[in-house]
Formats: sequence, structure tokens, C-alpha cells
Amino acid sequence: MFLAKESSRPYLLAAAAAAVLAALGFFAYFVYAERAALVQAPVSTDRAATSTMVIPFAAIPTTRAADRANEEVVSPKSIAASAPDLSPQAGTQGAGAHDPLGRFCTANDLTGRASWEKEGPYLSGSVRIRNSSGSDCVVSESSSIAITSGSRVVAYLQASRPETGFVLPQGEERRVGIDWSNWCGGALSEPAFVFFALPGEAGYLRVPLISSLGSPQYDAPPCGSPASPSILDLRW
Repeated sequence: MFLAKESSRPYLLAAAAAAVLAALGFFAYFVYAERAALVQAPVSTDRAATSTMVIPFAAIPTTRAADRANEEVVSPKSIAASAPDLSPQAGTQGAGAHDPLGRFCTANDLTGRASWEKEGPYLSGSVRIRNSSGSDCVVSESSSIAITSGSRVVAYLQASRPETGFVLPQGEERRVGIDWSNWCGGALSEPAFVFFALPGEAGYLRVPLISSLGSPQYDAPPCGSPASPSILDLRW
């Protein structure tokens, strides 16, 4: 009987060792699982986190007040290319500033009138800028241009020319060609204006678009591509 107990002792020791190893393995797995649960990022159930944002065409008003009754929806790329900043651009063309040709015109020196007609997919016409001051001045060609209707900006052209200009003698005017195309934002509810943001501190010039009969113009070009911004072109 004593011999039987002695012969079974190795098996008992092996079983005990296996039990200890199993317990240690289970404990290690439990610790690992608990730590993994603590560091795992939570799964969001908020649909807004994965939804696609639709960015509307911001017909940004000069007053910065929201007027989005006839917004045009375009791609974010188009937004980045066309979003306007109507603040006067930094530079030396403020009141009293001079160019080698003479002093720069400010908004107080200038008056204007504008008109256009439909030509296929465009509205094409001109802006006549007059020097109404008491002396010659230089009109800067680095002005930013917009078409506005009420407080809305419906088309915009960022100044891309260098700081160049032309002399506008006292009492004379200069004709500037203008074309507008691809408007998909609905009918204009208020008369259209051509808005010049002169560089520096020279101010703003707001020119009404008037028909040949002398009435305000509400015309807008047809929509050719809803996924593209309106296009404004100026011919100095």
C-alpha cells in the first residue's frame, strides 16, 4: 500500500502543477482583457459623426447678415475658390496715397453708372466710372468686384492684377467691360449693383445697374452648371 502511494506521487505533482499553470494563464488573460477594455476607443453611435456635411454657396452679404432665401449649393472646392472677402485689400492706395502717375482715386472721387444685356449664356455690359473730383486721380486696377442684390453677393471677382492703374482726368470717365454668367440661385428680389472694393483705405463704390429706360435691373444670367460658382469677368 505504501508503494502504491509512492508510485502515484509524480502524477499528483504533475496534476497540481498543471492546475497552477492553468490558474496563472486564466489570471493573465483576465488582466489583459480588462486593460484592453479600458483603453479601447468607444464606438460612436452619433450619426452626425459620420454624416456628410452639405456646404451651401454662401452668397456672403456686405453686411455679413444671413439672407439665404435663394442659396446655390455647390461643392466645397467651388466654395474655396469663390468665397468673397469684401474688405478693402491692404496696400498704399488709401486717402492721399500716390502712384508715380499721381494720387489714387478714393470712393469719394468717383461716381458710376452701369448697364448690361443678355447675350446667350451671359449678361454683358459695361460700367462707366467718372472722376467727379476737382483733380486728376489714378484708378487702381487691383480693386475687387462683386455683383450685389440687396445685402447678398451673387457674383464675385477677387483682384488678381498687380498694383497698376490708369489716370482718370477730372470730369472724364472710363468704360470698363463686365460679363456675368452661370447664376443658379433663383431670381433676384432686389435691384443689382456693381460693387467695387477699392484697395487700402480708399473705400467702396456702389454702382447701380440701370436699363436703357432708366429703371433698375433685376436680370440674372441662366444657370448652366449648378455644381459651379457664378462667373464674373471684368475688362479694364
